[in-house]
Amino acid sequence: MLKSKKGYLASEILDYEVRDRHSKKMGRIRDLLINLLSHKIEYIIVGRKKWAIPISFINNDDSTKKEITVSQTKDRINEACSQKEVFSFDKCYCFSDVKKMIVYDISGSELGRIANIAYYPGLRVDFLVRKEGSLRTEIRFPNYFVIPVECLCQFHERSVTLGVSEDELNLVNLTGFHHLFLPYQVQSLKNRYVIVEAPITTVNYYLNERMEALQKVSELESLFIEELDVSHNRKVRQFVRLFNMVLATSPDTFIPLSIEDAQRYFKHGTFIAIEYYKPIGYCTVTIEKQVDTNIGVIAGIGVHPSCRGRKIALALIQKSLRYLMDRGVDMIHADIYEMNMPSLRLFSSLGFCEVGEMLLA
Repeated sequence: MLKSKKGYLASEILDYEVRDRHSKKMGRIRDLLINLLSHKIEYIIVGRKKWAIPISFINNDDSTKKEITVSQTKDRINEACSQKEVFSFDKCYCFSDVKKMIVYDISGSELGRIANIAYYPGLRVDFLVRKEGSLRTEIRFPNYFVIPVECLCQFHERSVTLGVSEDELNLVNLTGFHHLFLPYQVQSLKNRYVIVEAPITTVNYYLNERMEALQKVSELESLFIEELDVSHNRKVRQFVRLFNMVLATSPDTFIPLSIEDAQRYFKHGTFIAIEYYKPIGYCTVTIEKQVDTNIGVIAGIGVHPSCRGRKIALALIQKSLRYLMDRGVDMIHADIYEMNMPSLRLFSSLGFCEVGEMLLA
């Protein structure tokens, strides 16, 4: 289970039997330690001695026997766990501690209590919060909120505060493919992405045709567009939070973006729409240099769910288009998830035509 590609619920692995490399019993899993920053499970707490065993020590697991085998001997783990400084306990929180914590949205409204954690190996966790008044015990929407970890703002002693409102969270649950993170609804079908392209002059022409709409956006004194500065830690954190929120409330499948990946892959060509000092949209482009031409690629575009329908995406594309034209780009490509109808309509309205497809397992 811990080594599988499918996700699981944290409660499912509690009481799993743990054996060392010589198959000696060490005890049962009593708790999980989760990193405060990355929200990845780092340790399993095993047996009455409460050994903290790093996830990296796990060799394999067997869900049918409810057993986990680790790569070290019982004595070696006992010795390592006696050296408390080896483990970063101050940077972790326990599953048992957050379970039953009260969750409040950004306005202070109580949403319910954390009931479980959905987890994917190597990725982040999602918190499942039981709605108040729900009597059913099985985990099925709509009796539970699914709270992506990027919505979390702060842990308190007995509560958790979110950085989004209840309405925004409902939007994540209603329109986002949150079920991709849940073990009982993992999709196995291939996802089809439509490859579209257009000459940059054609896109520019259609943008000029919509100049009136773009003029209204540009006249807003509270809104401006700037290129992302990955050396600015606060702006990168805001971008990552926006990126994950946008993808969580769209049909596209995605792996949550980390701050490290944002700093690595978004150094150039990422434009952010800022309103009242808060990022509300982004567009990132890259350039593929070929022998006889330069091809611009719109690698991603999105607008915060509370700001959609205001032509922010058009303004971001216009800004990105100028960036590409200044660098001698002739053609523009984009890959669009076939279920993302708003994006398909937007690109079609700008003169893009389908030229191929891409399938992701």
